[in-house]
Amino acid sequence: VFTERADLIDGAISRVMGMQRYDGSFGLWSSDSHEEYWMSTYATEFLLKAKALGYNVPENQLSKAIKRLQYYVKGRAYLNADINRYLSNANHYKLSYMAYAAKVLADINQVNLQDIRKMYDNYAKQSKSPLPLANMALALEKMGDTRRATEAWNAAIGFKWSQDRYAYYGDYGSKIRDLAQVI
Repeated sequence: VFTERADLIDGAISRVMGMQRYDGSFGLWSSDSHEEYWMSTYATEFLLKAKALGYNVPENQLSKAIKRLQYYVKGRAYLNADINRYLSNANHYKLSYMAYAAKVLADINQVNLQDIRKMYDNYAKQSKSPLPLANMALALEKMGDTRRATEAWNAAIGFKWSQDRYAYYGDYGSKIRDLAQVI
């Protein structure tokens, strides 16, 4: 059973790596697809966890993915027109993938605390769900800013939903998913 599971995970790693684009991000269907910001963070987190469990993850490609997440956290990525036209709130989407990237990078100590502080101070109020706030709280906590981490945790836990239930935020979220990940 273990070898079968290991083979499946190795296959998943290969499939995910096949969707990596030239800049380290990931496309939804292939490496020729548009950049998927939130999904790139999700894919990178999977690869980092697989590597931590001893699976073979190509170092060069993983390094490119990490650099792309660092780019996200600095707020340098610009939404392509294709996704932007479908989003109910582009500011929330940008915050959601930036905060998620900060959390993933904080797990491996590859993020600049100043970038997380800037994100929290300037964009936290744009959140339309508690998950970006919780991701920023985790990143701030791991990087040593307990004051802001506490503020972000309080905001995440006390979050009051006000979103349109038909809104599309691009972060694959729902109230149940977000609250489950917050707690």
